[in-house]
Amino acid sequence: MKKSTKKHILVYFLAIMLIVSLFAVAQFYVRQTRQRIQKTQEEAATQSQTEAETLLTKVKVVEILPVPFTDILVLPGTVVPYEDIDLAAKTSGTVEWIGPKQGARLKKDEKLLQVDVTSSKTKVTEARALYEQALKDYNRIKRLYNEKITSKEQLDNAETVLNTSKAALDSTSVNLKDGTLYSPINGILDNLLVDPGEYINPGQTVMKIVDIDRVYIELPVPEKDILYFTKGQEVALQMSVAGGRENNNETSGTSDFRQGDFNGVIDFVSMTADNTTRTYLVKVLAENSEHKMRPGMIVRARLVRRELQDAIAVPFFTIIDHEKGKSVFVIDEEGVARERPIQYGSFQRGLVEIRNGLKLGDKLVVVGQRSLVEGQKVEITGDITPLARQWILEGRDLSKLTVDILQ
Repeated sequence: MKKSTKKHILVYFLAIMLIVSLFAVAQFYVRQTRQRIQKTQEEAATQSQTEAETLLTKVKVVEILPVPFTDILVLPGTVVPYEDIDLAAKTSGTVEWIGPKQGARLKKDEKLLQVDVTSSKTKVTEARALYEQALKDYNRIKRLYNEKITSKEQLDNAETVLNTSKAALDSTSVNLKDGTLYSPINGILDNLLVDPGEYINPGQTVMKIVDIDRVYIELPVPEKDILYFTKGQEVALQMSVAGGRENNNETSGTSDFRQGDFNGVIDFVSMTADNTTRTYLVKVLAENSEHKMRPGMIVRARLVRRELQDAIAVPFFTIIDHEKGKSVFVIDEEGVARERPIQYGSFQRGLVEIRNGLKLGDKLVVVGQRSLVEGQKVEITGDITPLARQWILEGRDLSKLTVDILQ
């Protein structure tokens, strides 16, 4: 082999060794770089998890406990008088005298109005004279009949004349009596529709008399609720009544009002529904001696549908409103927030009856629920279950728990 050939082989060998060495160095560098990147990622993940745990949403919870709950239906009602009478004239004539003024309090059988009955008095006088003459004739013929001097036919004719004259006298006497109108009830003269000197006709309304010492509150009850209510059931009533000025501000030009509380009793429950509204009429009778409730006023009636001893109820502020419905958040055993769709019933002093979606023992979020999402890990910073249990035992208003838990 020539010397030049050996030299070329050596050069090739050295070149190959250099390439292999460079490749090994490159591989080593790549491995080192990957290890550094992986370590950095692991450290970043650990740091993110630590920061996430540090920034967990803080919530307060309460265990769902059975609570006494009154299922109440609140309805607007209209006040109507206990008695409402349109007093009508019984005979025609000119109004001669009117006693009470409009707005006056009336007593039953009190004289109210007098129609000019001069012609009626004349007719009564004539009818009485005819009757007295017929009575004399009848007695005379009867005596003759008993003595067998006159016939039975003459006696019958005399009796007929007597009865006819008696009927005429009674009729004219009634007309005379009908000229005077008396109050049929104890009440108030709410509207006077005629004046002295005015001519009136039979059946014409001359006065409106109302009795509001007691009043009815008429309530339109939906058909789904009507079976809850019966005659004799007590009802709580509320309305705005004048309460005087709380501040002596003479220039304000407005009056202050407060809520008036009254009690009533169901006196009537309709058996048939209104064809238009599909509601049933319920009439609540209430004492109104101070006349604070006036006909036509609107009153809020609170009717008890059910008394529940172990209901599931939550504060109204814990409920979240979505387009799909309403829900609440509970915390499971692993400290994760779970959203629960609910079906709710009636309200009572800030509490809402939950008919579906919660069960006893669930841990309900009462503070922090607005910022939660399904499956989110949370930190429970307070459990107000002992306080809620104490309030239930004391019969206190659970809707006011927010005053304590937010402090």
